[in-house]
Amino acid sequence: MDEPAFPPELEREIYEVTALKYPGSIPSLLRIARHVHSWIEPLLYRAVQVDSDMKATRAIFDAMKRGRAPEFFHAAVHHLALHSSSTRADVKQLLSLCTGIRGFASMDTSIHPSMLPILAGMRHLRRMCCSLEVLFGNFDSIDLKHPVLQTLTHLDVFDHDANFWTFVGPLLRLPSLTHLGLSRNYWDTFNRDGLPVVGSDCPALQIILFQWPVGIESQAHYDSIKEPRRYDLPIVIGLYDDYWGDWEDEARGLLTFWAEADDFVLRRRAGEIEATRFWIH
Repeated sequence: MDEPAFPPELEREIYEVTALKYPGSIPSLLRIARHVHSWIEPLLYRAVQVDSDMKATRAIFDAMKRGRAPEFFHAAVHHLALHSSSTRADVKQLLSLCTGIRGFASMDTSIHPSMLPILAGMRHLRRMCCSLEVLFGNFDSIDLKHPVLQTLTHLDVFDHDANFWTFVGPLLRLPSLTHLGLSRNYWDTFNRDGLPVVGSDCPALQIILFQWPVGIESQAHYDSIKEPRRYDLPIVIGLYDDYWGDWEDEARGLLTFWAEADDFVLRRRAGEIEATRFWIH
């Protein structure tokens, strides 16, 4: 049969939905036919974890070396996470091409203050996960008025030093911030010292999520603090099993701990969950 089994629009939708839901299938889908390749190749780069997902890493650096147009990277790469082993020059070049990203994440060893001007020029950037101390160079250099922070709606800070707690209150006043993710290391400090803000100081804020990794020790600490208490701020605590897996799922539109936290808060506001409960699991 010369004619396709489905109309082209439906055929494309079937392949794109499959690729988005099962990203591991993309390499196989690319080999089906030339027209399928043209539809699916950009989805290979929708969410890239450099030096974690090695197939995607090799593919995107190969595309960069082949001289793919900047417009391709701008349109194709929506979420970019940097891990550890690529050279900084390669990473900066890639970052400078991915001007359309919505979400950026990085391990501490992969970022540098020289990336700030690049990130600040990304008009679509809404989600960021990194250490602000490392991104800005040191604690004293963190500038909460920097353009890169002004449009963020979701921010996961990887900073663990006790000194960073002084920045948390001001962070909540960032003009667009709705979701702030913090390490469990700050929970005891929060309960002891509180935060120098109240809900009316940060009207855009929807969730402050303290995150616990799954593990025997952290689970015991998590369970020990699950006592009913009412907070003025939208406090939530939750467990995660695979942070970077959740990051990629969220980037591809699948359910994640943020979606779970959003649902929890909505049900608490609706009275389906006790107002004094702040733990998800």
